[in-house]
Amino acid sequence: MANPFDIIKYDVIKDADTKLETRTIGLHFLLPSPLLFVKGKLMLQCTARIHDLYYSEVIKFIEEDRPQVYFPSLSYLSDEEYNQRNEMEMQKLEKKSN
Repeated sequence: MANPFDIIKYDVIKDADTKLETRTIGLHFLLPSPLLFVKGKLMLQCTARIHDLYYSEVIKFIEEDRPQVYFPSLSYLSDEEYNQRNEMEMQKLEKKSN
């Protein structure tokens, strides 16, 4: 769950013909640890849900924009281990924020 201070709210866009509204939010946050970047990549997961009417989930991998700091303990990770490590780190952050 995002911290309310990290959420950027944009104006609602209303379609004159269909009367439908589009709402957009943005997130701005600093990563708490460089260890979240394993092999220079960060897994970012976004979930959108509107009650029982709509559900969508997207997972993206973001490349680090600066040179990777060498962590000998992480250099041996396979892609599957990398994904597991990222998942564990995300779960730790979720527990801390609750």
